[in-house]
Amino acid sequence: MGSASESKKEQARRFNIRSCLCPPETFHQEVLNMKRNKKNGFSLLEVIAAVVILAVVAAATVATVAPMRQKSEDKLAIQDVASLNAMSQTYYLEKGYFPSSIAYLVREGYIANTTDSEKTRYKKLAKYTYDKATGTFSIPTP
Repeated sequence: MGSASESKKEQARRFNIRSCLCPPETFHQEVLNMKRNKKNGFSLLEVIAAVVILAVVAAATVATVAPMRQKSEDKLAIQDVASLNAMSQTYYLEKGYFPSSIAYLVREGYIANTTDSEKTRYKKLAKYTYDKATGTFSIPTP
């Protein structure tokens, strides 16, 4: 069997010999098996169906995850404000007065501000509103 065309010719020769020797039921079954064996790969309809299913799953995932991100950002803001309020209260207990701004908390070492990530966090914390009279931080309303 040197080439593909020789192997096909050989298969055809063997098939013709079998068709003479086999009963009609067996011959019919062999023909059906040959037709099934020729199929390789997926049809266009199968590929389209798979893409549609994947698109529906992706859309459902995005619709589920998007609100979770906003919720986590809201929870983080509440946690940040609670931490800032605790630092402000600690400052008050140690100094006897509330800090004038968040910069005083940084200057006195309550909030680290030396590395890049700490500076980024400080910028994020600076967006919260601060009441000097009560020493409390709050989330700004949009």
